[in-house]
Amino acid sequence: MAQTCPSITVPSSDATNVSVTTPISWTPVEDALGYYVLIGTTPGGRDLVDRVDVGTSTEFELPEGDTYPANTIISVKITVRFPGRPDQTCPYELFTTGNAEPQQGCDHFINPVPDFFTCDPDEDNFEEFNIDLMALEISLIGTQTGLTVTYHNPGGDLIDFSLGTQFAVNQRRVMARATDADGCFEETIFNLIVLPPPKVPEFENVAECENYVLPELDEGIDYFSQTGGRGTIFSAGDVISTSQRIYIYAVAGDCNDQSSFNVTIDPTICQEEPKETFSIIFPKFFTPNEDGYNDFWQYVPPSENNGITIETIHIYDRYGILLSQVDPSSKGWDGTFKGKRLPSSDYWFKAITNDAQEITGHFSLKR
Repeated sequence: MAQTCPSITVPSSDATNVSVTTPISWTPVEDALGYYVLIGTTPGGRDLVDRVDVGTSTEFELPEGDTYPANTIISVKITVRFPGRPDQTCPYELFTTGNAEPQQGCDHFINPVPDFFTCDPDEDNFEEFNIDLMALEISLIGTQTGLTVTYHNPGGDLIDFSLGTQFAVNQRRVMARATDADGCFEETIFNLIVLPPPKVPEFENVAECENYVLPELDEGIDYFSQTGGRGTIFSAGDVISTSQRIYIYAVAGDCNDQSSFNVTIDPTICQEEPKETFSIIFPKFFTPNEDGYNDFWQYVPPSENNGITIETIHIYDRYGILLSQVDPSSKGWDGTFKGKRLPSSDYWFKAITNDAQEITGHFSLKR
């Protein structure tokens, strides 16, 4: 049977000398729609916190400036909301607070530091953090001397940070404390956060005649012009007007994920196919290999042309670059451009008739 009541994880049940500002957290319950928190100074009481709805969060923190009474047994009760059935009221758990928070106004300070993140490749929500303690201490107290830096859980218990290796399930809160010779201390809080590995979408290659608009991506995922999140960064909605490879890249902690796709911008995609009436009078291919057979591409007048004659013929490559202007009465095009033999490929033509019509189409050069 699935668990219906959470277990308080911070502070631990029956813990003593707990900080009067300790946030309370608990294990999640499967299928829970949310939680209510009741906190009091008597078993099952609610004189401190009266059924506060925290949604699906599994953590509750007193409003800024509020504290639990010092040296007092505190009762915590969680009520769980489930879909389609009554709320589950769970047993209360107890912990005992210590003295009031230490005096303020020490002669030293402690700096806030950013949270630590690591990726969870196997997605079991449990990961190891390897922390550079020397760098962390410099970040916390800088060049101040005569201070002892210690690390504690939210309940105030000392954490052994000596090896620099810590573990976290989903997220773990750590209090760093800098204490002087008189026992005056200042604190700051940072978190060890386990992140799921990023997953980027896979896009098919695309071909457009003019431009391509980059589609929307989930938050934290971006487009780049180079692999590994390098080069130019693009945003969803940007217009791509040149052929190129686009990379999709995301990073989470020490994990990353990447995919890519080609964008081809080809003006010939939008050109209309030649009308069938005229396509039969232009060769579909030629083979300029100097064997004396089919070495030139040329217009061949049909036996019946209905009075239509061709005045000029222009030949282009797939990018619209003019390669040759062919006289209909000549041998035709030999497959060169500025004396250089062009490769096997598809080429386009535009012919102008005696009545100013344009006939366009394409043919193949085969070597």
